[in-house]
Amino acid sequence: MPSVSTKTPIVNFTTPQEAENAFYEAFANADLDNMMAIWAEDEELLCTHPGGARFNDYAAIREAWRSVFEQNMAVEIQVMQIAVWSTLTLAVHCVQEHFMPEDEDLPEITVLVTNVYSRGANGWRMVMHQISQTQHNENELSSVQHRIH
Repeated sequence: MPSVSTKTPIVNFTTPQEAENAFYEAFANADLDNMMAIWAEDEELLCTHPGGARFNDYAAIREAWRSVFEQNMAVEIQVMQIAVWSTLTLAVHCVQEHFMPEDEDLPEITVLVTNVYSRGANGWRMVMHQISQTQHNENELSSVQHRIH
């Protein structure tokens, strides 16, 4: 019987953008181990999913992502960066996620997301992923795109 790994790969992300790219790659591939490699294990964490479910520790976040990935929903995710704020040890990325399910009976969904990354001894790690539903259309959001350092 094959064993299921509960260990996350060790990856040192050298920039917050590298961690974010890995986050969306793990999301698109429903890869739980690589998803959890992005999350900090020694920080206070926060992850909210649609519907308001709130998770604030590593184990709960892992189980939440496991539940999402077990739905086996084939979906394409387009990510558009809206704003970035960064310091030497903290980065905040505001993005728009547009979900396009392969099942044509399911609606496309656009959400606004705040991803927060913290720099520690093991490089940049996610400490927060927060989703907000939006009533804005894509043109309104793209008009406010900017970067702050």
